[in-house]
Amino acid sequence: MNSRMFIIVAVLVAIFSCSDNKNNNSNNDYNNLNNLHNWNNADYTYEITGTSWYVDINNGSDENPGTSELPFATIDYALTQVSGGDAVFVRDGSYGDLIFGSNNGLAIPEVFSDWVTLRADEGHSPVLAHVELGTWGQEDTTDAMPFTQVGNSNLRLRIDGFQITDRVRIRGSRYVEIRNCLVTSDDFSLEELTKEAGYGIQVFNGQHVLLLNNEITHCGIGVEAMTTDFVMKGNDIHHNSHDGLKIYGGENWLVEGNIFRELDDGLADDDDDPDERNMHVDGIHIHTIVHEGGYQADKWAGGAKNIVIRGNLFFHIEAMAVMINQNDSGRGDWEDFIWENNIFGPAGGHLFIQGSSFEGYFIFRHNTVLFTPNDVWTSMFGRTMRPGDLDNPQSACYYVQVWGNPANHMYYNNIFTSKTVLNQDQGVVTNNIFIGQDDLSNLPYQPISGTIEEFIVQGGVFGQLVEGSAAIDAGTTEQTVPEKDFYGTTRDATGDIGAVEFK
Repeated sequence: MNSRMFIIVAVLVAIFSCSDNKNNNSNNDYNNLNNLHNWNNADYTYEITGTSWYVDINNGSDENPGTSELPFATIDYALTQVSGGDAVFVRDGSYGDLIFGSNNGLAIPEVFSDWVTLRADEGHSPVLAHVELGTWGQEDTTDAMPFTQVGNSNLRLRIDGFQITDRVRIRGSRYVEIRNCLVTSDDFSLEELTKEAGYGIQVFNGQHVLLLNNEITHCGIGVEAMTTDFVMKGNDIHHNSHDGLKIYGGENWLVEGNIFRELDDGLADDDDDPDERNMHVDGIHIHTIVHEGGYQADKWAGGAKNIVIRGNLFFHIEAMAVMINQNDSGRGDWEDFIWENNIFGPAGGHLFIQGSSFEGYFIFRHNTVLFTPNDVWTSMFGRTMRPGDLDNPQSACYYVQVWGNPANHMYYNNIFTSKTVLNQDQGVVTNNIFIGQDDLSNLPYQPISGTIEEFIVQGGVFGQLVEGSAAIDAGTTEQTVPEKDFYGTTRDATGDIGAVEFK
């Protein structure tokens, strides 16, 4: 097993060992999620180039000079003292809400000239309540700006290593990073869960926002975003009661190396629903907010373009791993999507529903669907979850549903089960493996004979090709092939089928 594969196993073992209790749910290794098949994380390192300031709510004072020996007491005051390039190192304690980056609902065009970093001091775990950065308003009015404006304020603020107990909201701000944080929602309750259970992180009409290596749990929706130039990388989104990620629109996204798991609202489709909490809980759900002939506002995006969804892991999800709704905004389209190197465990409903037309290209390549005939899991609501007919590769829980294959749609070098049917039309369909009943004794990858949890604990490697696999050197090289695989291994010239290159 190479080092990257060992890391993913170690991280997921730690994940399964963490508690589901909201007050004790931190995965001790969540900071290590940057090692989870994120082979280009060097792109997201940073340096402190300015002054280092210190904050300690228990032992500091805002009358102090803000040094390590004589720290400030509050983050709010520290932010009035910093300049671009500075860092504020924060020590243990509860610091309340952080509301920053606007002037009473009015946009501030330029907040900092260079990045300012709020970072947990070494060995400390400071706590923030609600974090709200920026505003939907404009410089001279609190009326929401149109989405086409693409942000209203150059904030340049990085938050690194905090526990955030009541959600993060980013609106209008450009240049924001949330990294290495544990994010939950105060509205979440297993006993009194409603559809208002709250998102974990919301990003609306910002630009250049990075969510990196966060644990997002005990929320409603994990992340909901409608924004431009957005990177969501290495996050563990689990034990939530609604979708892991909602894509409402925007341009130029990278969604890479995230885990979407243990998502459930506690109700079956036909259960009584007095609190209106019954949700369609998906790993990723793509739909607009604005609708043609219905709710209209130019602050909402009309579509999404240039979206790359790469190297993510999906398992133990109540409904679909991915659900794409038809774009009925009347002023936009879904356009230019790439799905590559993703690994999908079975879902409670259909696995992947491409329920919309697309403009431009739609590329689905080097993905792996895991056959798990004996998997079962228990949701945070105590429900025993096991999709029907898991031992049958024709089960809907393995189904990648494709409605049409027009020009510029490409499906190649994937491992499916035989439930998925791809009909050749104007697009490209080639070099895919479809696991059928006759193939179950000779799977192309490491078999998962028990539960997914048991497979992880036993040191299994998701999607790892076995000696003699039909996937080895069987991929087409006439189409573009990702440089690296799910685990960061460089693909050779011949190319293997699936998310994982044979080693």
